[in-house]
Amino acid sequence: MVPQLPKLGLIAGGGAIPAIARDTCRADQRPFYIAALNGFCEPATVEGTEHGWFDLPQVGRLLKALKAAEVEDVCLCGRVRKPNFGALKPDLKGALLLPKIIKAAAPGDDAILRVVVDAFEQDGFRVIGIE
Repeated sequence: MVPQLPKLGLIAGGGAIPAIARDTCRADQRPFYIAALNGFCEPATVEGTEHGWFDLPQVGRLLKALKAAEVEDVCLCGRVRKPNFGALKPDLKGALLLPKIIKAAAPGDDAILRVVVDAFEQDGFRVIGIE
């Protein structure tokens, strides 16, 4: 018997990569959950899958959904544009994270990504790249 891989949470932005990651999970028989980002992820990407829709600043809601879906690993996939930070309406967890993200925006996208990855890791998820 082949051991089953841990359930993967696909944090799905725009473009083709989230659908490719979904299809790879299916081919590998890896359980997965898609956290689709409103305004970025294509609706067709989540059809027929276990999924939820999230606004960027809904960090607490997203983390809660991933835990409820019994996700262990997380993969950030797809394009996400830098938002207008002033227009965001974060939940409590997002409000606590937002100042770090705004500060990281000055150095660039890599710094923002590191803040996001750290947030997932601090909540007990293992962040993995596209393989």
